[in-house]
Amino acid sequence: MVQDGTVSYLIADKQVIAAVVQSDSLRDTAKDFVKQLLKQGITPVLVTGDNIKTAQAVANQLT
Repeated sequence: MVQDGTVSYLIADKQVIAAVVQSDSLRDTAKDFVKQLLKQGITPVLVTGDNIKTAQAVANQLT
């Protein structure tokens, strides 16, 4: 199963023994808030320290 998020691996003896996908959920009001900004001529910018794939997944949920 593939999910968007940040993957963390647990490695022992040079073998992956576990992988965990971590992700945050957006607030229910986030998409509407972005729409309101756009209506006002404001271009929102997503700033994150996460990887590009995760950032794009979040951005896709907001458009």
